[in-house]
Amino acid sequence: MEYQNTAVVNGQMTLGGMMALQYIIGQLNSPIEQLIQFIQHWQDAQISIERLNEIHEMNDEEPLTKQFTPLPIGGGLGGALVFKNVSFTYVGAGNEPVLKNVNLIIPQGKVTAIVGTSGSGKTTLLKLLLRFYKPNSGEILIGNSPLWGLGARFWRSKCGTVLQDGFIFS
Repeated sequence: MEYQNTAVVNGQMTLGGMMALQYIIGQLNSPIEQLIQFIQHWQDAQISIERLNEIHEMNDEEPLTKQFTPLPIGGGLGGALVFKNVSFTYVGAGNEPVLKNVNLIIPQGKVTAIVGTSGSGKTTLLKLLLRFYKPNSGEILIGNSPLWGLGARFWRSKCGTVLQDGFIFS
Protein backbone atom coordinates (compact mmCIF):
# COMPACT_ATOMS: atom_id res chain seq x y z
CA MET A 1 0.00 0.00 0.00
CA GLU A 2 2.84 2.37 0.83
CA TYR A 3 4.44 1.58 -2.53
CA GLN A 4 1.22 2.57 -4.32
CA ASN A 5 1.10 5.95 -2.61
CA THR A 6 4.68 6.79 -3.44
CA ALA A 7 4.23 5.46 -7.00
CA VAL A 8 1.41 7.99 -7.54
CA VAL A 9 3.47 10.83 -6.02
CA ASN A 10 6.50 9.86 -8.13
CA GLY A 11 4.37 9.62 -11.27
CA GLN A 12 4.92 5.86 -11.74
CA MET A 13 1.18 5.13 -11.34
CA THR A 14 -1.93 7.18 -11.95
CA LEU A 15 -4.42 7.98 -9.19
CA GLY A 16 -7.03 5.94 -11.08
CA GLY A 17 -4.64 2.97 -11.27
CA MET A 18 -4.07 3.12 -7.50
CA MET A 19 -7.84 3.25 -6.86
CA ALA A 20 -8.40 0.27 -9.17
CA LEU A 21 -5.68 -1.73 -7.39
CA GLN A 22 -7.16 -0.94 -3.96
CA TYR A 23 -10.62 -1.97 -5.21
CA ILE A 24 -9.29 -5.32 -6.48
CA ILE A 25 -7.54 -6.00 -3.16
CA GLY A 26 -10.75 -5.09 -1.32
CA GLN A 27 -12.75 -7.50 -3.50
CA LEU A 28 -10.34 -10.33 -2.62
CA ASN A 29 -10.79 -9.61 1.08
CA SER A 30 -14.50 -10.58 1.19
CA PRO A 31 -14.11 -14.20 -0.05
CA ILE A 32 -11.22 -14.72 2.37
CA GLU A 33 -13.41 -13.52 5.28
CA GLN A 34 -16.21 -15.83 4.11
CA LEU A 35 -13.80 -18.77 3.96
CA ILE A 36 -12.62 -18.06 7.51
CA GLN A 37 -16.25 -17.86 8.74
CA PHE A 38 -17.05 -21.12 6.94
CA ILE A 39 -14.13 -22.85 8.67
CA GLN A 40 -15.26 -21.51 12.06
CA HIS A 41 -18.84 -22.72 11.47
CA TRP A 42 -17.50 -26.09 10.31
CA GLN A 43 -15.51 -26.44 13.54
CA ASP A 44 -18.58 -25.49 15.62
CA ALA A 45 -20.65 -28.10 13.77
CA GLN A 46 -17.99 -30.77 14.36
CA ILE A 47 -17.95 -30.02 18.09
CA SER A 48 -21.76 -30.16 18.23
CA ILE A 49 -21.86 -33.48 16.37
CA GLU A 50 -19.23 -34.95 18.70
CA ARG A 51 -21.26 -33.84 21.75
CA LEU A 52 -24.48 -35.27 20.28
CA ASN A 53 -22.71 -38.57 19.67
CA GLU A 54 -21.47 -38.60 23.28
CA ILE A 55 -25.01 -38.04 24.54
CA HIS A 56 -26.44 -40.64 22.16
CA GLU A 57 -23.98 -43.27 23.41
CA MET A 58 -24.74 -42.64 27.10
CA ASN A 59 -26.80 -45.13 29.07
CA ASP A 60 -30.38 -44.20 29.91
CA GLU A 61 -30.82 -42.10 33.01
CA GLU A 62 -33.03 -44.74 34.58
CA PRO A 63 -34.37 -48.22 33.78
CA LEU A 64 -37.54 -48.48 31.68
CA THR A 65 -39.49 -49.88 34.65
CA LYS A 66 -39.00 -46.64 36.60
CA GLN A 67 -39.68 -44.25 33.71
CA PHE A 68 -43.42 -44.74 33.86
CA THR A 69 -44.26 -44.24 37.52
CA PRO A 70 -47.99 -44.82 38.10
CA LEU A 71 -50.01 -41.99 39.56
CA PRO A 72 -51.46 -42.47 43.05
CA ILE A 73 -55.21 -43.08 43.41
CA GLY A 74 -57.04 -39.91 42.45
CA GLY A 75 -54.67 -39.13 39.57
CA GLY A 76 -52.63 -36.38 41.22
CA LEU A 77 -49.12 -36.32 42.58
CA GLY A 78 -50.53 -35.14 45.88
CA GLY A 79 -49.21 -32.17 47.79
CA ALA A 80 -47.02 -29.15 47.54
CA LEU A 81 -43.41 -29.13 46.38
CA VAL A 82 -41.32 -28.68 49.49
CA PHE A 83 -37.64 -27.78 49.72
CA LYS A 84 -36.26 -28.62 53.18
CA ASN A 85 -32.82 -27.16 53.96
CA VAL A 86 -31.64 -27.71 50.38
CA SER A 87 -28.03 -26.78 49.62
CA PHE A 88 -26.19 -27.18 46.34
CA THR A 89 -22.68 -26.47 45.06
CA TYR A 90 -21.51 -27.11 41.50
CA VAL A 91 -18.55 -29.46 41.16
CA GLY A 92 -15.18 -27.73 40.93
CA ALA A 93 -12.34 -26.46 43.05
CA GLY A 94 -13.22 -23.54 45.32
CA ASN A 95 -16.84 -23.20 44.19
CA GLU A 96 -19.12 -21.36 46.57
CA PRO A 97 -22.54 -22.88 47.35
CA VAL A 98 -25.20 -21.61 44.94
CA LEU A 99 -28.02 -22.50 47.33
CA LYS A 100 -27.66 -22.67 51.13
CA ASN A 101 -30.35 -24.16 53.39
CA VAL A 102 -33.24 -23.18 51.11
CA ASN A 103 -36.68 -23.75 52.60
CA LEU A 104 -39.48 -23.25 50.10
CA ILE A 105 -43.05 -24.41 49.63
CA ILE A 106 -44.63 -24.28 46.17
CA PRO A 107 -48.38 -24.89 46.63
CA GLN A 108 -50.04 -27.66 44.63
CA GLY A 109 -51.97 -26.50 41.58
CA LYS A 110 -50.51 -22.99 41.59
CA VAL A 111 -48.47 -21.30 38.88
CA THR A 112 -45.26 -20.12 40.52
CA ALA A 113 -42.72 -17.62 39.21
CA ILE A 114 -39.17 -17.71 40.52
CA VAL A 115 -37.51 -14.35 39.97
CA GLY A 116 -34.27 -12.80 41.14
CA THR A 117 -31.06 -11.17 40.06
CA SER A 118 -28.55 -12.86 37.80
CA GLY A 119 -26.60 -15.52 39.71
CA SER A 120 -29.13 -15.82 42.54
CA GLY A 121 -29.79 -19.53 41.87
CA LYS A 122 -33.03 -19.52 39.85
CA THR A 123 -31.73 -21.86 37.14
CA THR A 124 -30.06 -24.09 39.72
CA LEU A 125 -33.35 -24.37 41.60
CA LEU A 126 -35.04 -25.39 38.35
CA LYS A 127 -32.33 -27.95 37.56
CA LEU A 128 -32.81 -29.47 41.02
CA LEU A 129 -36.59 -29.58 40.51
CA LEU A 130 -36.17 -31.29 37.14
CA ARG A 131 -33.72 -33.76 38.68
CA PHE A 132 -30.74 -32.80 36.55
CA TYR A 133 -28.77 -32.53 39.81
CA LYS A 134 -29.15 -33.92 43.33
CA PRO A 135 -28.91 -31.53 46.26
CA ASN A 136 -25.73 -31.76 48.34
CA SER A 137 -27.89 -31.68 51.45
CA GLY A 138 -31.55 -31.39 52.34
CA GLU A 139 -34.47 -32.91 50.49
CA ILE A 140 -37.12 -32.08 47.93
CA LEU A 141 -40.56 -33.55 48.59
CA ILE A 142 -43.87 -33.80 46.79
CA GLY A 143 -46.24 -33.77 49.69
CA ASN A 144 -44.54 -36.24 52.03
CA SER A 145 -42.84 -38.30 49.29
CA PRO A 146 -39.26 -37.72 48.11
CA LEU A 147 -38.96 -36.34 44.57
CA TRP A 148 -36.29 -38.96 43.84
CA GLY A 149 -38.91 -41.73 44.21
CA LEU A 150 -40.46 -40.71 40.88
CA GLY A 151 -39.02 -41.61 37.49
CA ALA A 152 -37.23 -38.62 35.96
CA ARG A 153 -38.98 -38.95 32.59
CA PHE A 154 -42.40 -39.22 34.27
CA TRP A 155 -41.70 -36.24 36.55
CA ARG A 156 -40.40 -34.03 33.74
CA SER A 157 -43.50 -34.82 31.68
CA LYS A 158 -45.55 -33.21 34.48
CA CYS A 159 -43.45 -30.00 34.60
CA GLY A 160 -43.58 -26.86 32.48
CA THR A 161 -40.95 -24.11 32.46
CA VAL A 162 -40.38 -20.75 30.84
CA LEU A 163 -36.71 -19.85 30.87
CA GLN A 164 -35.29 -16.37 31.37
CA ASP A 165 -34.17 -15.97 27.75
CA GLY A 166 -37.77 -16.15 26.53
CA PHE A 167 -39.01 -12.78 25.26
CA ILE A 168 -37.95 -9.18 25.40
CA PHE A 169 -40.63 -6.53 25.13
CA SER A 170 -39.89 -2.89 24.45
